[in-house]
Amino acid sequence: MPSFDITSKANMENIKNAVDVSMRMIINRYDFKGTSAKVELNESEMKIVINADSEFQIDQIKDILFPALEKKEPDSSKRMSSENIETISGNKLKQQLTIRSGISMELSKEIIKTVKDIILWSICYWEQEKQNDLFICCIHSWLNVGHCV
Repeated sequence: MPSFDITSKANMENIKNAVDVSMRMIINRYDFKGTSAKVELNESEMKIVINADSEFQIDQIKDILFPALEKKEPDSSKRMSSENIETISGNKLKQQLTIRSGISMELSKEIIKTVKDIILWSICYWEQEKQNDLFICCIHSWLNVGHCV
């Protein structure tokens, strides 16, 4: 049976550039002057850390970060999974976005099952036997399944 590979790797250079662009935009915005608003990339843990003074600012930073990510690497914001917002030192907040690289084992099994079902149904055809109206599924021998009734 033919095989193929599916890859889903995050391009860390593009993500790093998007985080840098977002940080420059945050520094230049008037509503973030004098706040602790910042975005950092932790490449070793594959996480983006957002620091801010309020939940509203975290949402604003995400509104800056996600379009920058999409511009550098399409569909990269979909690979982010956000954790809960944590309170750190007084009234400061922090949220971590985990960058998923690759696919989980459960998702890969689901993809393989779906692809095999599609292949099975695309090469399988039904014949109607005229004598006793039975449907016979004829499958090509290279699948090593044989015939089924």
